[in-house]
Amino acid sequence: MLASGGTAGNKYKQMKQLILAVSLVFAILHGNAQQIEMKKTFGGYTFSKDGKHLNMKNLAAIMQPNKEAYTLIKSARSNNTLAMVLGGVGGFMAGYSLGSSLRGKEVNWTLLGIGAGAIGVGIPISISANKKTKQAVALYNKGLDKTSYFKPKFKIITNQKGIGLVMNF
Repeated sequence: MLASGGTAGNKYKQMKQLILAVSLVFAILHGNAQQIEMKKTFGGYTFSKDGKHLNMKNLAAIMQPNKEAYTLIKSARSNNTLAMVLGGVGGFMAGYSLGSSLRGKEVNWTLLGIGAGAIGVGIPISISANKKTKQAVALYNKGLDKTSYFKPKFKIITNQKGIGLVMNF
């Protein structure tokens, strides 16, 4: 009876160690989730880190330690601001001009043309801002891989004593 109790005790101990090891692996893998995630949306991308939505200002603050990514995101942020101003002003000018015709007044074609031009100039600037932001995020995430000093590799092994989990780093 003592022998069977000892064997059951060893199996319990092994199971406890396996659960502890798997929990440790889970904690390590989720603890190192520092990358910025990108999702394609209509008209651009949304960015998040650890489930939290990031705007351009947040992205710049996070990327500050990575000089190359920070330079790109600052440029993207400036382009994004310019594109939003051009789009807003152009949209107002074109909308105001078209709205005049709805009120029975004559359309101000000059104002409409300038507004459409501003929108037309803003679109490629916005596209450039999206590309730069995407590049900056890729650089930042790539830089995390280089600076990570703890890259464990896991392997499950078996032998006559049971099953085990080996971690090499």
